[in-house]
Amino acid sequence: KNLKNRSKLLKYNNIDCYRIYDSELPEYNVVIDRFADYLHIQEYRPPKTVDPKSANHRRQLIRQWVPKHLGIPVKQAIYKERFRQSGKSQYEKRAEPLCIHVHENGMGFEVNLTTYTDVGLFLDHRPLRRLLLESCRGKRVLNLFCYTGALSVAAAKGLARSVTSVDMSKTYLTWAHRNFENNDLNPKHYQFIRANILEWLESDPSAEFDIILLDPPTFSNTKSTEQTLDIQRDHCALIDACARWLIPQGFIYFSNNLRGFSLSDSVNERYLVEDLTRTSIDADFDRKPPHVLFKLSRK
Repeated sequence: KNLKNRSKLLKYNNIDCYRIYDSELPEYNVVIDRFADYLHIQEYRPPKTVDPKSANHRRQLIRQWVPKHLGIPVKQAIYKERFRQSGKSQYEKRAEPLCIHVHENGMGFEVNLTTYTDVGLFLDHRPLRRLLLESCRGKRVLNLFCYTGALSVAAAKGLARSVTSVDMSKTYLTWAHRNFENNDLNPKHYQFIRANILEWLESDPSAEFDIILLDPPTFSNTKSTEQTLDIQRDHCALIDACARWLIPQGFIYFSNNLRGFSLSDSVNERYLVEDLTRTSIDADFDRKPPHVLFKLSRK
C-alpha cells in the first residue's frame, strides 16, 4: 500500500532515496527508508502495551520479509535499534562505514548507512532542497549547522551567487566538501567554516546574506565551551543573531525537529512569519510531520 502511495512522489521527483514505512502500526514500530539499492531499517522502542516476545518475533519477520518483498538482498538491508537520542548520541560512531551515493532531483549525495545513527541526508528536507534549487539564483546564502552540506549543495546547484557553510564538526565539513565534488561543484569556489556557531554569529556580524538556512539541533553542547543550545529556550536569541547577518530584504528559513515546538511570541512580534511546514513535507513523511519550517523576514 505504501509503495503504491509513493508512485506519485517518484513520478514527479527524480529520486532513489525515500521513506517506505513510518511506524504506521504500533506492533511494527520501525522506520524503513530506501537508499538506492539498500534498505535502512530502524526500530524504535515498542509501546509498553506490546509484549516483548511478540516484538522480538516481529523484528525477525521484518528482517526476513521486507528485503524479500522489495527484491533486495538481505545483506543490503541495514538494521539499527534507535531509541530516543540525547545530546550527541546520534552522532556517535557505531560501525565501520558503508558509504553509497544516492540521487535526488539532479543532485547526488553520499550517505553512510552504518557508522552513525543518522546517515548524512535528512530525507524530510527534500522539499526545502527543491525550493532552494528553484529560488537561489544570484543569492548569497548562509547555511548554519550545515551538517553534510545537502542544503548548501541545493543552493549552489540553484546558481546562488555565494554559499557559506558553517558547522562545528570537521568530519561533516569534509563530508560536505565531498558532496560538492560529487555534484561537479568546486569546493574552492565556496566557503566552509568550522566554528562554534553561537560564537561565530556574535563575532563580527555584517548584513551580507540574502538567505540564511537555520536548521539547528534540538539540543547541543560542546567540550570547548560551557554554552548549551536548547532550541525551544534559545530560538528567539538565535534568530535575532542571524538577522544581523541579513540584508534588509533578506529572510531566514528556520527549521527544527523538536516535537511540540512552539514559536515564541517575541519572534511573531518582531518578524514577518510564514509557516511553511505543511508545504515542506512530501508524501513519504505526511503521516506525522517530522519538522517545522518558518520563513522569517523583518517587519
